[in-house]
Amino acid sequence: MPYDLFISYSRRDNQDGRVTELVDRIKQDFPSYADRVLNPFFDRHSIQGMADWRQSIYQGLRESRLFLACLSPAYIASDYCEWEFIEYQKREIASAHGAEGVAPIYFVEVPGWEDKDFEKQCKEWVADLRRRQHFDLRPWHEQGQQALHEEGVRERMQALNQRLAEAIKQGERAEKSLGNVDAHNPHFQGRRASLRELRDNFVKPDTIGVLTAVNGVGGLGKTALAIEYAHAYADEYGGGRWQVRCAGQDDLRLAVAQLATPIGFEFTEDEKKNPDLMLERTRRELKKLSEANLPHRSLLILDNVDRPALLAPAMVRR
Repeated sequence: MPYDLFISYSRRDNQDGRVTELVDRIKQDFPSYADRVLNPFFDRHSIQGMADWRQSIYQGLRESRLFLACLSPAYIASDYCEWEFIEYQKREIASAHGAEGVAPIYFVEVPGWEDKDFEKQCKEWVADLRRRQHFDLRPWHEQGQQALHEEGVRERMQALNQRLAEAIKQGERAEKSLGNVDAHNPHFQGRRASLRELRDNFVKPDTIGVLTAVNGVGGLGKTALAIEYAHAYADEYGGGRWQVRCAGQDDLRLAVAQLATPIGFEFTEDEKKNPDLMLERTRRELKKLSEANLPHRSLLILDNVDRPALLAPAMVRR
């Protein structure tokens, strides 16, 4: 069973049990947002050395849907916390979170954190954390449960729980998403802005279908970008994410018909003789999948389109 949440923190910040109290509170409140209990990975054992530590929690990182970082000076200075964050980053896209799989909590005052020049002075992974939406729970570190008497703290706790519940549900939907796209590439780094730009082209109101092209000369990683998009936003395609190999193809009907095997159906003898019938059958099968699963849409990746005839207007309309 996957973990919902990986708790990343400095042991020094939990010497008085404040991190433990916070995790217990999140677990207590979570069912009211998600109608079930929270399953976090929260390692409280003392670290005996980098090798032992990695071995004990690596699986937790791999199996967690979301990463919760408790920010503090001790956290930023910790090699262990840096390793945790970087390791989770490698699979953040594969967890269907794009660049939103990390929820930082501002737990202890970090000198200079609010300064505009802070990112010029800190490590790259810390700058990444700072750029993400964070939840200011510094009063909790000083007061614990008593901090909830402050309206602002209660509101931040509610916002945190809502964010966790939404992200975890997003991960659950992604795990159920069908498809035949290539596996996530853990070395895909530094192109999150391109992913967001690609997604913006798909998020258009009142449209039945959207066609978006990724153009460029060879070697720029167009296929890699499309594949990572399919993983980053898997939760948005209940009907699945399907990769169509198009190199050398000039007939969209025959190209799309390749999906029969991964979707799991066979053409009739009459359909095999008629490309139009093959296309219509494939469309019907995709439509069934989309109608049966939320959200009601599918993603097709036409990979390596190298012949203009494949996207002739008449074919695209169909």
